[in-house]
Amino acid sequence: MNPHPEPTAPDAASESAIERVFRAWHEAVPTQDADKIADLYAADGVIETPPAVLSPGDTGSGVVQGRESIRAFEHWVAYRDLPRRWPSVDLGVPAPDTDGRTHLVESMDIVDGLIARHLVCWGWVTFERLHAAANNTPPTG
Repeated sequence: MNPHPEPTAPDAASESAIERVFRAWHEAVPTQDADKIADLYAADGVIETPPAVLSPGDTGSGVVQGRESIRAFEHWVAYRDLPRRWPSVDLGVPAPDTDGRTHLVESMDIVDGLIARHLVCWGWVTFERLHAAANNTPPTG
């Protein structure tokens, strides 16, 4: 017996729920509403993202675990000059900017209509903005 069964495609109802959560997250982030963002995560949800490395209490993991920790993290992010919007983010499609470079790729595991695990990978252009914000220097790109 295979311990890792082949993934199956979601049915239409599941796909609709996944898209709803994905879009809700991308609509909530620019508003900086930490409660709205955190409420999209499961109680034991996880986000892994570069800004987490800069947040208070992080040990260099870049991982924030648990809805209440995510809420605190999002409150912290709201008061930082960090990138919050990416061009043409769409479900399953990386977000290239006008320069053709990918600035963000992400993966969300949605369980029972909530984000269980969220991985946000930043391209170098966006990461440079994060680095500049952390060091209070203007980005070069």
